[in-house]
Amino acid sequence: MFYDLVNEVAGESKEAVTDYRFKCPFCGETKYKFYVQKENPYLWQCYHCGRSGRPVSFVMQYYEVTFRKSVDILETYMEDEDIISFEKTTGYQPDELTDAEQVLLSLTVRKGKEDTPTMYTAVPYPTNTQFFQFNLQNQEAYPYMRYLLNRGVTLNQMLQHGMGYVIRGIVNKTEGDGTITVTNSVVFTTFDDHGQPQYWNTRSIEPDAYIKALNAPARKDQYGKNNSIFNLNRAKKTDKIIISEGVFNALTTGDSGVATFGKQVTEEQVAMLAEAGIDNPKLKYYIFLDTDATEQALKLARKLYQYVPNIYLVNNPYKGKDANDLGTEVTAQLIEQAIPYTEENS
Repeated sequence: MFYDLVNEVAGESKEAVTDYRFKCPFCGETKYKFYVQKENPYLWQCYHCGRSGRPVSFVMQYYEVTFRKSVDILETYMEDEDIISFEKTTGYQPDELTDAEQVLLSLTVRKGKEDTPTMYTAVPYPTNTQFFQFNLQNQEAYPYMRYLLNRGVTLNQMLQHGMGYVIRGIVNKTEGDGTITVTNSVVFTTFDDHGQPQYWNTRSIEPDAYIKALNAPARKDQYGKNNSIFNLNRAKKTDKIIISEGVFNALTTGDSGVATFGKQVTEEQVAMLAEAGIDNPKLKYYIFLDTDATEQALKLARKLYQYVPNIYLVNNPYKGKDANDLGTEVTAQLIEQAIPYTEENS
């Protein structure tokens, strides 16, 4: 029980009706104003210095450790369901949780509920979108396939990832009645864990296209670039996840490559990545953002390290060149030489 841990660090207790009272291990007051609930969710609060929180935040603050390390410590005292059952809150509002606790809450609520309908719907493809798997003998598909082959994408990848093309298609904007016309572009699909399409983005094969690339416009009730990760559904079944900004870079890094649709990784995307590692503790994460995104790469490493231990930073010495520019061989070498991330070397 959490009580046993607090008893070790704060000394003897006094028992109240719904709480145990201790001398505060943080401010050192001696009048037993540090209260710990007897039952789940074991909230604690000092009525002298004002500190409060949950078991996880207590361990993080007292021992000055990361979220993941605090869970490891608590596991010797508490049942796992007691540690992470944050949804059983009484008089403790979600906005009082730390950032780390907020993300774990979102994972806990979703965990084990695969049959629960998602709050998002898939974004419709551009009109007239065609898919390579049904058009391998169709000559109109050849320029798009040739473009992808020249970018290092294999035919197997085209089929595995449900790629397609659009000669001329219409996309609805998210607001108003406007539309976007997409021409001569390849279409990449992001799938959910059940293999169903949820999001898409395009890349024009024309060198001077008016719209070079397009991330699908999405309404609030649809999947968007902020809550989708290309190829995460397949990558998390491998032994590593290699995080890049764009789809071509993800494809260059192989079956383990994922794309976040930009260097700014959202909190929901962090939660999605962390969830994979919590389910598979041996999973390794390699952060391989573009060379102009060093700050963002470190920020992502710090966030992920709160939840999963095996974080690596890929050092790319080729300024201005991303994984797709470098090719599979050089990219594989850089990943092999990646530096383990720790709080000490951050």
